[in-house]
This record gives sequence, C-alpha cells and structure tokens, in this order.
Amino acid sequence: MLNSAMSQPFRLLKEERRPSVLVVDDIETNLELMEAVFQRAGYTVHIALGAYPALDICKNYSIDMQFWML
Repeated sequence: MLNSAMSQPFRLLKEERRPSVLVVDDIETNLELMEAVFQRAGYTVHIALGAYPALDICKNYSIDMQFWML
C-alpha cells in the first residue's frame, strides 16, 4: 500500500499558510484594533508604527495585502 505522500505527490509542493496582511498606522491603538480584527478573520498580521518599519517588513516577509492608515 502506498503511503499518503506517495499517493498525493504534489500535495507536498503546495505551500500551506494563512494569508498575510500588513497594517501600517502612526497611532498604536489603531494598530492593536486592526491586528485583532485581522487575526480573528484568520490572517497572519504584521503591524508597523510608520512607513519605515513597514518597508522593512515588506523586504522580509511575503505580504498578501497592505492596509495603510497614515
């Protein structure tokens, strides 16, 4: 009998991850609120307090959606 990896070889190639969102604002309370909203919706959330930290996050992570509130 074939094991599950052999019976579904392409399943191993598929990257399984939650969609990610970057939330950028200059008000920390807004970041905390939006982080909670997006986490509850199932997103991996990255937050940045301003534009320069946001650019660093964009360089280091694969971001599916960006939400800027500056």
